[in-house]
Amino acid sequence: RGVLGHEFVGIVEQADETDWVGKRVVGEINVPCRDCDTCTKGSIDAARNHCPNRRCLGIVGKDGCMAERITLPILNLHPVPDAIPDKIAVFAEPPACAWPCQTDHTATLPTSARRQQ
Repeated sequence: RGVLGHEFVGIVEQADETDWVGKRVVGEINVPCRDCDTCTKGSIDAARNHCPNRRCLGIVGKDGCMAERITLPILNLHPVPDAIPDKIAVFAEPPACAWPCQTDHTATLPTSARRQQ
């Protein structure tokens, strides 16, 4: 059990790297353990998505953004440009989840292109 929520825009209140404090951010929701073979032998992107021990903000093992405050590793944070309002920035996470599904299919062509082949 825990607190739900994984789409958010927030202000960093505290960080080991002080240049992050005060920044408006969105975040990746998968938090890898950083100890297993997947985490230690692969890229951070592979670890985030394939770590067998990962926690997932608001879903598994980590309270979500409906809590008063949340914590995430700095590696999971992405600054939001001032020109992007919160009501738009909050939707960064859904397409970020879908993007790897699209990019993993290198042979995918639009229907019209397939007909021409």
